[in-house]
Amino acid sequence: MTDTRASLPPIEKWWPYLTIGSRHAILRAGERPLEYRVIAEIQRASGEDVAADAVLSDRDRQFVAAQFQTVD
Repeated sequence: MTDTRASLPPIEKWWPYLTIGSRHAILRAGERPLEYRVIAEIQRASGEDVAADAVLSDRDRQFVAAQFQTVD
């Protein structure tokens, strides 16, 4: 399946620079468009324009999930 909605810059470029609040907002967003404040942080971190209706791709969601996996 191909993502046809507004895409984001590569997640590796901006994820490390997000506030914890924005990270939690991304976890809550699921497949919905990201909140304005999250988009603003992504723009500042990446130096790229991000569409107001941007959503995480399947790959982005997998990346985020991997960040929260714990190692036993």
